[in-house]
Amino acid sequence: MVSPTDNLNRIKKLEKKEDKDEDKVVNDEYRLRQIVRLTMFITSAVVLFIMFGVFVYRNDFGILPRKIVKYTPQCQLGSIQKCNTSSGCEGTQKCITGEWSGCIVKQTCEPGTVQPCSIHNYGCINGISICNSCGTGFSECASPNTNTTQ
Repeated sequence: MVSPTDNLNRIKKLEKKEDKDEDKVVNDEYRLRQIVRLTMFITSAVVLFIMFGVFVYRNDFGILPRKIVKYTPQCQLGSIQKCNTSSGCEGTQKCITGEWSGCIVKQTCEPGTVQPCSIHNYGCINGISICNSCGTGFSECASPNTNTTQ
């Protein structure tokens, strides 16, 4: 004969087994949903990849119109030409990769710099020479008393 406690224990075991079975069903449904979502994502990615691949393929073989721009250089590589800066100073430009560089002025002195010099026409009188506004050279030697322009 089976005691009532044994029956109670059997009932509890059966309920635990049913709970485990329900958990397993819930987990299986969750996994199934994840698999469906992943499959949909992969299918979408493959479709997009195929569509993009067809577009690139069609464009590579000239099926789609393509605008071709021909590059013509402004100058011959390494050539040099004279130019003037916006302030009127004379300089040079170099041809670099088919285009002219900016106008470069080779300065030999700082504009406005004053340096002493000797005036030979009037004996041993000392004069001054002023660096021009472009910095490319000094003015002729003049007496400091005379009005000199740059």
